Amino acid sequence: MATDKKITDLNHIVLSELDSQNDSMVIVNTFESKKITPDELMANRIKSLDTYSHGHIDNMVKITQGEYDALAAAGTVVATTLYVITI
Repeated sequence: MATDKKITDLNHIVLSELDSQNDSMVIVNTFESKKITPDELMANRIKSLDTYSHGHIDNMVKITQGEYDALAAAGTVVATTLYVITI
Protein backbone atom coordinates (compact mmCIF):
# COMPACT_ATOMS: atom_id res chain seq x y z
CA MET A 1 0.00 0.00 0.00
CA ALA A 2 1.24 3.48 -0.85
CA THR A 3 2.21 5.85 1.93
CA ASP A 4 1.29 9.52 2.05
CA LYS A 5 4.11 11.83 0.97
CA LYS A 6 4.49 15.48 0.12
CA ILE A 7 4.78 16.13 -3.61
CA THR A 8 8.35 17.33 -3.10
CA ASP A 9 9.22 13.95 -1.53
CA LEU A 10 8.01 11.85 -4.47
CA ASN A 11 10.42 9.99 -6.73
CA HIS A 12 10.70 10.94 -10.38
CA ILE A 13 9.12 8.23 -12.52
CA VAL A 14 11.16 6.35 -15.07
CA LEU A 15 9.23 5.62 -18.27
CA SER A 16 9.96 1.89 -18.04
CA GLU A 17 8.23 1.86 -14.62
CA LEU A 18 5.03 3.48 -15.90
CA ASP A 19 1.92 1.30 -15.96
CA SER A 20 -0.23 3.45 -18.25
CA GLN A 21 -3.43 1.53 -17.43
CA ASN A 22 -3.11 1.30 -13.65
CA ASP A 23 -0.91 4.23 -12.53
CA SER A 24 -2.69 7.49 -11.85
CA MET A 25 -1.76 11.14 -12.19
CA VAL A 26 -3.38 13.62 -9.84
CA ILE A 27 -4.94 16.88 -11.00
CA VAL A 28 -5.55 19.36 -8.20
CA ASN A 29 -7.72 22.45 -8.27
CA THR A 30 -8.96 24.75 -5.52
CA PHE A 31 -11.77 22.49 -4.39
CA GLU A 32 -10.77 18.89 -5.08
CA SER A 33 -8.21 16.42 -6.36
CA LYS A 34 -8.96 14.07 -9.24
CA LYS A 35 -7.01 11.21 -10.76
CA ILE A 36 -6.58 10.01 -14.33
CA THR A 37 -4.50 7.24 -15.87
CA PRO A 38 -2.00 8.11 -18.60
CA ASP A 39 -4.07 6.03 -21.05
CA GLU A 40 -7.24 7.98 -20.20
CA LEU A 41 -5.39 11.28 -20.56
CA MET A 42 -4.09 10.37 -24.02
CA ALA A 43 -7.43 8.93 -25.17
CA ASN A 44 -9.22 12.16 -24.25
CA ARG A 45 -6.68 14.69 -25.54
CA ILE A 46 -7.62 17.08 -28.33
CA LYS A 47 -7.78 15.16 -31.58
CA SER A 48 -10.02 17.33 -33.71
CA LEU A 49 -12.61 20.05 -33.50
CA ASP A 50 -15.66 19.75 -35.72
CA THR A 51 -16.47 23.45 -35.24
CA TYR A 52 -13.06 24.62 -36.48
CA SER A 53 -13.34 26.17 -39.92
CA HIS A 54 -10.87 23.68 -41.41
CA GLY A 55 -12.60 20.75 -39.73
CA HIS A 56 -9.79 19.26 -37.67
CA ILE A 57 -6.46 19.54 -35.89
CA ASP A 58 -4.00 17.00 -37.18
CA ASN A 59 -0.80 18.05 -35.43
CA MET A 60 0.29 19.48 -32.09
CA VAL A 61 3.65 21.28 -31.72
CA LYS A 62 5.44 22.62 -28.64
CA ILE A 63 7.13 25.86 -29.65
CA THR A 64 8.49 29.07 -28.12
CA GLN A 65 6.81 32.45 -28.63
CA GLY A 66 9.77 33.58 -30.74
CA GLU A 67 9.52 30.53 -32.98
CA TYR A 68 5.78 31.06 -33.41
CA ASP A 69 6.30 34.76 -34.21
CA ALA A 70 8.84 33.78 -36.89
CA LEU A 71 6.35 31.33 -38.44
CA ALA A 72 3.63 33.97 -38.39
CA ALA A 73 5.92 36.59 -39.95
CA ALA A 74 6.89 34.15 -42.70
CA GLY A 75 3.24 33.20 -43.27
CA THR A 76 3.96 29.52 -42.59
CA VAL A 77 1.57 28.89 -39.68
CA VAL A 78 -0.43 25.75 -40.47
CA ALA A 79 -4.18 26.09 -39.86
CA THR A 80 -4.62 22.49 -38.73
CA THR A 81 -1.74 22.58 -36.21
CA LEU A 82 -2.27 23.35 -32.53
CA TYR A 83 0.74 25.37 -31.32
CA VAL A 84 1.53 25.05 -27.60
CA ILE A 85 3.60 28.09 -26.65
CA THR A 86 6.19 27.33 -23.96
CA ILE A 87 7.71 29.86 -21.63
